[in-house]
Amino acid sequence: SLLADPTFHDSFDLLSVRAVRVEARVFAALQAFVRPGGRILHFRGAAETAPLLPPPLQLSGAYSLGEASRGQLLVIVKAVRSVPRGTPIPVR
Repeated sequence: SLLADPTFHDSFDLLSVRAVRVEARVFAALQAFVRPGGRILHFRGAAETAPLLPPPLQLSGAYSLGEASRGQLLVIVKAVRSVPRGTPIPVR
């Protein structure tokens, strides 16, 4: 229901995703909340594969969370728009 509220779109500098398995279509929806240039922090378990990121999301870095957890912190940045606002971005 938050996706339907335009006051939340492009509003946040940072979004944290933890303890959920996230697919490309979920990232496509979540990126709507992050302003261009903002970041998504995705805490992922060792067994998870790296997500396919839909445009305008780009992987900025991957950091180990230590030997005990074997998880990773993915830092994902939302690229600054190069297309006019409102142009549909295809989701694969």
